[in-house]
Amino acid sequence: MIKLLSIFLFVFVNLAHAWPTKDITLIVPFAPGGPSDIVARAYQQELEQTFKVNVLVKYMPGPAHSIAINHILNNENDGHTFLQVNDDFISGQYLAGTRLYEQFVPVHIIGKHPFVMFGGPGTSQEKFLADVKAGNVINVGTIGVNSLYSLWVGNIQNKPSLKLNLVPYKGGADIIRDVIAGHVTYGVGTLSTANADEFIKDGKLKPILHVGGDARFKNVLSINELGMTAFTANTWIGTFARKNTPPQAIEQMSLTLKRIAPAVIKNLRQFEIVNLTSKDAEKFVASEIQMLDQLTKNANIQKTVQ
Repeated sequence: MIKLLSIFLFVFVNLAHAWPTKDITLIVPFAPGGPSDIVARAYQQELEQTFKVNVLVKYMPGPAHSIAINHILNNENDGHTFLQVNDDFISGQYLAGTRLYEQFVPVHIIGKHPFVMFGGPGTSQEKFLADVKAGNVINVGTIGVNSLYSLWVGNIQNKPSLKLNLVPYKGGADIIRDVIAGHVTYGVGTLSTANADEFIKDGKLKPILHVGGDARFKNVLSINELGMTAFTANTWIGTFARKNTPPQAIEQMSLTLKRIAPAVIKNLRQFEIVNLTSKDAEKFVASEIQMLDQLTKNANIQKTVQ
């Protein structure tokens, strides 16, 4: 009996550790230095210590994650390749009509950060509301014109006189730069860049509206408090795998990322940890798609190409 039990335990332990059988690859669909890269680099060290294999981080920047997505879909599913994403993985593909995210399954969602509208020197909430009341056109920099950022701005409701002109940018850092320089009056983003707090302290950036959840903006009225309503929208960071990735790989990665997430999230400025494993992450993605369905029905905004 003891011998049989020993054999059973030996087989069970070896089956439980049958994955990974090779190096793990984390693909980041952005240039180095952003939040998704910070997460991937932190994961890299922890995953190597856990699984005793090399973890490679590869950068494949492109709109709506398209280059990284197509790379994964056009190569054999080796069960060891994962995509490090943000909210544009869902919203960008959804709004483009490609829906390539349907070819992937969520492994883990680590954290989220609320959107904020901000202005440069000389702006204020009072000035913003005065422009709304007067029916003046308000220029707002967003990441793209068909993005969750743009939809969020376009869904600030209950203000019939609100006239927004969206100015598309490739990234949040560019918006902050132009808002400070006065090239665009307002911007929408997460203000999670390393120097955002310094700009706010110096008065170069001024939070105008927020949905809530950001401790830095306790003295800034929320959209609801200003008599407006808007859908709550967040940028978020997660890990996905191609469909038909072995369940064991999904489970082991998901549980490992959940364990190390509290330490990793400390490297992200103002991100709130959500730490969702695969099943809960599926519900999270479904709620994002439902929100996009509603946002696209309500949006009524002008768009300007810069």
